[in-house]
Amino acid sequence: MYKEENKNIARKSVLKAAIEALTLCRKDSTLAPKDYIRKVKAFYRKDESDPRAFIVDELSEETIIRWEEFYDS
Repeated sequence: MYKEENKNIARKSVLKAAIEALTLCRKDSTLAPKDYIRKVKAFYRKDESDPRAFIVDELSEETIIRWEEFYDS
């Protein structure tokens, strides 16, 4: 099906990197750092005229802790 050697080499390289990122390097391959939720909440709470400041107030400490525990799992 795929006969172009350069494309085959590229595919193998990308797949290998993806598999390593999802397995061997899982701790370093997150989409967001552990403290991301806390930083976002703090950022939006700085300006109370911003409607998002009230939205992030709905984000409880319990929810943030659950996120951090999930991150560590």
